[in-house]
Amino acid sequence: MKKYNIVWLFIDGVRTYYSDDDRSRLKFMDEFSKESIEFKNVVTSAPSTFMSLSAMMSGMPSYFINRNFDDFRFDKDRIPSLTMDLSQNGYNNYSFLMHPQTRETMINIFPMVPRKYWAKGLTHRNWWSNDDIFNCVEKTLKIGVKNPSFFFVDYNCRHDFEISDKVKKTYKMFNDFGYNEDNTIFILCSDHGYPDSSKESGKPEYYTKNNLTHDLILTDDNIMIPFFIKYPGCKKGLTVDKTICSIDLYQTIIDIIGLEKNDNLIGKSLKPLMEGDNSSYNIEFHRTDSRLALQTGRGTSIRNHNYKYCCYQDNIRGGGLEEFFDIIDDPLEKKNLIDDNKYEDIINTFKNEYLKSEQYFLNYQIKYLMDVFKKTNKNIKNYKSIIIIDSANSIFTNILYKVLNSLYEEQTIYIVTIANKKEDFIKDVNEEFIIEVNIENLHQIQKLDVFLESEIDLIITPLDPVKKNKNLISKIKKISSKDKMFVDYNLAGYKQPVLASEIKRFRAAWPFLKQEPLAFLHYMYKIFIGAFRRLKRLFLK
Repeated sequence: MKKYNIVWLFIDGVRTYYSDDDRSRLKFMDEFSKESIEFKNVVTSAPSTFMSLSAMMSGMPSYFINRNFDDFRFDKDRIPSLTMDLSQNGYNNYSFLMHPQTRETMINIFPMVPRKYWAKGLTHRNWWSNDDIFNCVEKTLKIGVKNPSFFFVDYNCRHDFEISDKVKKTYKMFNDFGYNEDNTIFILCSDHGYPDSSKESGKPEYYTKNNLTHDLILTDDNIMIPFFIKYPGCKKGLTVDKTICSIDLYQTIIDIIGLEKNDNLIGKSLKPLMEGDNSSYNIEFHRTDSRLALQTGRGTSIRNHNYKYCCYQDNIRGGGLEEFFDIIDDPLEKKNLIDDNKYEDIINTFKNEYLKSEQYFLNYQIKYLMDVFKKTNKNIKNYKSIIIIDSANSIFTNILYKVLNSLYEEQTIYIVTIANKKEDFIKDVNEEFIIEVNIENLHQIQKLDVFLESEIDLIITPLDPVKKNKNLISKIKKISSKDKMFVDYNLAGYKQPVLASEIKRFRAAWPFLKQEPLAFLHYMYKIFIGAFRRLKRLFLK
C-alpha cells in the first residue's frame, strides 16, 4: 500500500468552460491541467451538492444512498465511503466545510477538522467564507497533522471573482508545507455546474415561470463538471476525452494507493484509463438525478458520449415527460428529438437503460431496508395482521410492503391508502388487501368486516417529511390496535412523530453544539420560538 496524502480542492458549482459570471471555469484549472490529468467529459451523479458529494465519496449513484432530502443521513454502518476506508488504513481525515448544514449532515463521510484548527472567531452556526476556509487550512498546516492525511477543502464560487487565485494559493500552500507530487494525490473539481444565463433554461425568468431551482435542470452546463487529478508518477498534461462519472473517484483513489477494490460499488477505477488502457473503462451510460427517489420534481438523465435522454417523472415543466438530444450536433440542447422516428432505436436503448437502473434501485432499496428493519423491529414477527396507512410516496409504500412481505410471509398485510390510488399498488399487492379511504373517514376502517373479525396487531405509517402530518397522526392514534409505528423514509420508527424532525436535527447538530455553549443556546432559542408559534396558532383557532 502506498500511503500518499490526499488533498481534494473542491469548488461548489463551477462550469467546465469560461463564462462572464461567477460560475466560470477557474483560470487556475488551465495551469493545473499542465501538471495533472484532465478529464474533459465528467458527468455528475447529481446537480445538487449533498447528493453529488455523497455519491463521489461512496462510489454509488446518489439515488441509492438516500430516499429523501429531509431524512438525509449517510448510513456509515451499511454504505462504505472513501474516508471510512482511509481511516481504517491509518489515514487522518480533515474536512473544511463552509455550511453548517453540510457539516452536520455529512459528518459521517466528511469528519470535520478538530476545533483546535479553527481560525479565530469561527463558530459552527455561521457560514464560513472562502477566507475563513483558507485561514483554517493555513492554521492546520502550521500546527501540523499526522500523516498520511486526507484533506477536503470546500470553496464557494458564488460572488467571489477571486476564487481562482484563492484555490491556487491554497494549492501552493500545501506544496510549501511538503505536500507535493512525490507524496500526495491532488484532486481539483466541482460537484456540478450551473445553468448558463445566456441560454433559455438558465435565465431567472425561466426559473420563476416554471417554479424551478438550478438543481432541477439537467442540461450539460449543469451536470458536467471540471475534473483533474494529479498523483505521483502520473502522465502530466494528459487529457482524457472518454465520458466518465463522478462516482468513479472513490475506486480511483483506492486503486492508486493500493487498497483492495470494492466490487459492490458501481463506480470504476480510472487508473488504468489514465495509464493508457482505453479498453479498461467499458461503462457507456451515466445517470444523473435532480432529486432523491422519493422527492417531488425528480428528473433523471441517462448520458453517453453522443446522446442524452431525460425523463421528468413529475412533469415539472409541463412540457412533456421526456427529452432526447444529440449532444454532439446540438450541444446547446435546443432540439428535442424524442418524437423523431429516425432515432427510435437509439431512444429505446436509453429508455431501457433508464428502466433497468430504476429496477436496480428498487431491488437495492428493498434489500437495504430489509436489513434496517429486521434489526430494529424483532417483535413484529409475532403479529398476525399489519396495516400500512399510506399517506406518503407510493414508491416507498410499495417498498415497505415488499420489505414486510419478505420478512413476515405468514402475516396478512393491508394497505389503507389516503394519498394514492389502488392502481399504484395492484402490480405488487392483491386488490382485496388494498383499501381506499378519505382521511376524514380513516377511523371507520375498524368497522370494515375484515377488521371486525380480529384485533389489528400493528398499524405502520410512513410519514412524508414535507407534509403536515399532525391531523393524520391524531386520527391514527384513535384507531384501536395492539401497536402503532410511524416511520420515516429511512425506516426509523417513532412513537412520538411530531417531535421526530426536531430530534433528528438536534442529533445531527449535537457534535458541534456541545462544544459551543452560545450555539447551543441559539439552537434551543429557535426551537422554543417555533414551539411557541405553534402553540399560539393552536390557541388562536
